[in-house]
Amino acid sequence: VELTPGQPIWLFPADTVLEIPRLATSTGPSAITRHLPPFLSTLILETPLWEWIATLLAALFLIAVARQFDRVLRFAVRCSASRLHIERYVPWIEAVIEPLRVLLALMAFRIFIEFIKPAAIARLYIGRVAEAIFVGSVAWCLIRLVALSLNRVESRMDDARRFASRSMLHLGRRTFNTVIIILAILMVLSNWGYNTATLVAGLGVGGIAIALAAQQTIANIFGGVSVIADRPIRVGEYGKFGDLLGTLEDIGLRSTTIRTLNRTRVAVPNSTFAGYNLENYAARDKILFNPTIAIKRGTPEDRVRALVDTLRQNLEANKEIEMVPTPVRITGLGSSALNLEIFCYVLTPDINRFYVVQGDLYLAINRALDAAQIELA
Repeated sequence: VELTPGQPIWLFPADTVLEIPRLATSTGPSAITRHLPPFLSTLILETPLWEWIATLLAALFLIAVARQFDRVLRFAVRCSASRLHIERYVPWIEAVIEPLRVLLALMAFRIFIEFIKPAAIARLYIGRVAEAIFVGSVAWCLIRLVALSLNRVESRMDDARRFASRSMLHLGRRTFNTVIIILAILMVLSNWGYNTATLVAGLGVGGIAIALAAQQTIANIFGGVSVIADRPIRVGEYGKFGDLLGTLEDIGLRSTTIRTLNRTRVAVPNSTFAGYNLENYAARDKILFNPTIAIKRGTPEDRVRALVDTLRQNLEANKEIEMVPTPVRITGLGSSALNLEIFCYVLTPDINRFYVVQGDLYLAINRALDAAQIELA
């Protein structure tokens, strides 16, 4: 109302005036505050310092209780698992228990906050921290589940595949972990009221820039993935890779390592290695024996035919040889030599055994040449 023009004042009804003593008591300092030192009544975010200290002590107490509860629960799970014969599922159960334990602790903390009754601004920040802790525990649980899944996949591989795939599995684990962490951060920021759409757009632009700058690295990674997925050759196997001849030692994130016959190690980028013509000698079921013998042109024809028949009979008598329709053939005529070719397979994938059989065959050929009195050109 205005007692005088231009000077408004508040006018309260009589029943409100009668309530002033009660209102003053309810809004005044609490009994705890009246018995505490003055510095503990210092306001931080409109909340007395003693309430912040009480909140911190409550959080520490709940953490200690939760840790003890976690130990008891782990013991109970393991005892039950031994009785139910489900020991292999214990890590999975323990991974799920973690966010549940955090959730129960946060619920107890929320009940305690209702007794403390901090200011609204303090409740806002305390609630944000609690949300971040819960989302972090869920993300931690998912990371553990991903690790357990990939470890199980690796354990089901044979030794060669496990050795070749460990880099890819490591990359997959890091990729999943990064995605989970980014999603957790975005969820927390969204709950805090921040506009994450702009952040996601920025991450997309940044990702494109990184992809353009690291396209060769990405090509190497996908090259390694393609080699492991197609499995034209495995780690520890011998073969020819482009112009390189040696044993495949490792398939890494960036490069593939080959141990050459000179015992040197050659690192080939995965993108280049994936484009090679890969000849896997270890995958052979039999090995070709294909020498060419140059006979002097002046050798009588009957001796040449006798040599061909003798060599064919020797090959037929050898049980480790797979014959073709024409295992011994005349393939060329030069100015000074007549070329005689032997074409057959040694029935062994073992290169060392092949060398033994090959030596025996060369000795047999030499004996046949001496018996036919034929000289080489």
